[in-house]
Amino acid sequence: MTLDELLTKMRRPVVALATVLTLGIAPGCEARGTHHSHRSRPVGSTWASIGPPHVGYEQVVLDHNFRGVELADRNSTIGRIQRTERWRNIIETAEDKYGIPRNTIYAVIMQESYGDPIQPNASGDGGLGLIHFQPGTARAYGLHIAGNSRTSGADHKHGRQLRELIRDCNYDVPCILQEDDRAHPVINIDAIARYLKDGFDRKHTWDGAIGTINPGQGSYASRIKRWRGLIKKQRPTAALDFGQRNRGKRDGSGHTMSFNHYIDTFLSANERNYGLAAYRGMKR
Repeated sequence: MTLDELLTKMRRPVVALATVLTLGIAPGCEARGTHHSHRSRPVGSTWASIGPPHVGYEQVVLDHNFRGVELADRNSTIGRIQRTERWRNIIETAEDKYGIPRNTIYAVIMQESYGDPIQPNASGDGGLGLIHFQPGTARAYGLHIAGNSRTSGADHKHGRQLRELIRDCNYDVPCILQEDDRAHPVINIDAIARYLKDGFDRKHTWDGAIGTINPGQGSYASRIKRWRGLIKKQRPTAALDFGQRNRGKRDGSGHTMSFNHYIDTFLSANERNYGLAAYRGMKR
């Protein structure tokens, strides 16, 4: 069974449905468990110091069983779109909240994780999430991280710990996010939005801000620009490809396996299960 099949299958019940994530302490941030509202950035501070949104996971909307769904190769453009489209409403909410150009975060996710919220960095260096935050950077932005790593560089020991956590949780996102905020789609996407705002304040352009995500690769911003240009053009192709691959299939509830139904199920779960509805109402 592929990772995408495990991600989209019916997830096991969470013991404490109303559990709120505890958030990590970072310099200049409040203690774990404290409510953070998104407000205007105080003069002289960074967007990191605002801290992450106070959201957790509650299985309000039951996940459909998408066992057997087939997606395009994740390395392809349409494969990345098919996976990243599942988080579109979170992405657009964060872009609107922080004034980030449309499809910027979408394109970064296509580059970083192919749209898989529990995808560790391919090199096993300790990055995790829709955006591959290293543990030190994630802590600086107030996220709670599994383990004790605090490096913003490569940490292969931490990478092995993450893979063990993912296996122990049987690739179950709600299980993993109870240990590491980077696996929570709303918290992860909000963190990259704040990171980009800090980059924009330093570089004064969005291309410059994007370049701070991976400063060792001079072509990183141009790759993101390329993905942004392909998203709108290739969305219809991604939907058509999904329909062809899954023609005649039905999900666990008997619904026809259309791309719209597949994506809408995720968008609905984002609103209720991952706290997007509450996040949308939080002030910056």
